[in-house]
Amino acid sequence: MYNRMMQKFTINGDVWKWNGSQGSWHFIYIDNKNGKKIKESQRGLGRRGFGAVKVKATLGRTSWTTSIFPTKEGPYLLPIKAMVRKEESVFDGDKVKIICELI
Repeated sequence: MYNRMMQKFTINGDVWKWNGSQGSWHFIYIDNKNGKKIKESQRGLGRRGFGAVKVKATLGRTSWTTSIFPTKEGPYLLPIKAMVRKEESVFDGDKVKIICELI
């Protein structure tokens, strides 16, 4: 059942960089409390690939659409696009506040 109360949530955390063979990706973990609410809000909606959930994210004045996805360890990950990092001058290790809305 979709939980309308979980439409928006805020993430506060550290940006971290994963270095892969195809370049580098930057992420932020979604805290467990919000992660549990996200999982609950998606119950009964049908599962997308890898358990991904579409969101609109806003960092500073920059918004973008992406998908968050669960890790094997449990918390969801939010990828931060290079365009967003450049626009908002965000780097590996920076503390950020991101507002997300489920879409």
